[in-house]
Amino acid sequence: MGKAPQLVTADGRIIAESAAIAAYLIATYDTAKKFQGDGGRNDWVRDESLTSFSGASLWPIGMMKMLLDVATLQTPLFLRPLVRWMMGAIDRAFTGPEFKQMLKYLEGELGGQEYFMGKEPGRADFMLSFPIDTAVAFGWVDLGEYEELKGWRERCQAREAWKRGLEKGNGYNMGFVMEG
Repeated sequence: MGKAPQLVTADGRIIAESAAIAAYLIATYDTAKKFQGDGGRNDWVRDESLTSFSGASLWPIGMMKMLLDVATLQTPLFLRPLVRWMMGAIDRAFTGPEFKQMLKYLEGELGGQEYFMGKEPGRADFMLSFPIDTAVAFGWVDLGEYEELKGWRERCQAREAWKRGLEKGNGYNMGFVMEG
């Protein structure tokens, strides 16, 4: 499909899509079940629900917000105030409130836990990190308004595995963020 990310397994199988890659890696290599939730409400149903929420609800709104930003920045300078006003109206009426509602939902879902799946991160945490990082990078959210999410993000980024991943992947560049 020409899409990224892709994972080529040891037996040559190509897996596309982040959620499927994360599911494969956890199912194949997490023999201690460290990243599969700590039981109770943090089971496979919660993991699947939050992972699906990330890709089917949160990220599409993020993409709409990104398109509004890009449309404004790509407009000729003399029309930009009008387009900025129109795109801002769409954001104020729909994407902004929808995004805030989703962040409040996630804030409640953490419910005092360190990660969405309990004491250790799971697939849902991995999948939610990108849309949240994008929202912060684009300035769509001040995580100071969402203390649970802010703490969760800080814990994710403080993990040694996160840091090693950044080193192996040459950083975490949100360079597609466009300045206006």
